[in-house]
Amino acid sequence: MLKISAIISIMILSSCCNSDTSHINSKTSTLIQDIDTLKNKIQVYKKQTPKKESYPVKDVFIYKSNEESWGADMRLSFTEDSITNNSTIYKIISTYKNKKIGFQISVPKDGQSRLQIINSGRISDDFIKVLAKVYKQKLGINNKFTGIASADYMNMGKFIDSLKKQENVIYISTTSQYKLFFQGKSVDEYAELYLNINESEHWIELEEKDKLYRPIIIKLFTQK
Repeated sequence: MLKISAIISIMILSSCCNSDTSHINSKTSTLIQDIDTLKNKIQVYKKQTPKKESYPVKDVFIYKSNEESWGADMRLSFTEDSITNNSTIYKIISTYKNKKIGFQISVPKDGQSRLQIINSGRISDDFIKVLAKVYKQKLGINNKFTGIASADYMNMGKFIDSLKKQENVIYISTTSQYKLFFQGKSVDEYAELYLNINESEHWIELEEKDKLYRPIIIKLFTQK
């Protein structure tokens, strides 16, 4: 009788030990899965987080009238360029009479969507005042820079390169050149503008296509 009781006790103890071990193994397995999930989330976050570079703020440069300029073309510095999976975002900040002006530009990769000029707050409101002054256009007291001004665009560098290839000539430029096509709410709210971006010297240029587009550009840049 004593032997039977001893055997039963050993079996119960063994069962308990196996149960505890199974429970520990289950918790360990769950913990490993959680760690793997966290690692994957970190990797995804790293891929989605833009890579940023910072550069100094420089004075805006307004071109004088000549054969190649209307006298309202301007060059502004960009202080950051952020590369994401879908676009490159440029943070434009320059100084005009000791006041900061600027905005952001989002250039899509491979023409995936429209190019965007994005409001950066007060410095964008100050920019539109400067642009209106340079364009010799009246700006209302309450006019502020719009949230986002979107434009269809043509990559002029790639276009010229395709033409040169047909002539067996290699086209090399350190400046990315874009032609922007803005369309407002009505048919007559249409304007074109050139955008040049120099990655090595960290500046962008807003270059006029035609003087007649000046009032429309101001309207589209302030339209809500």
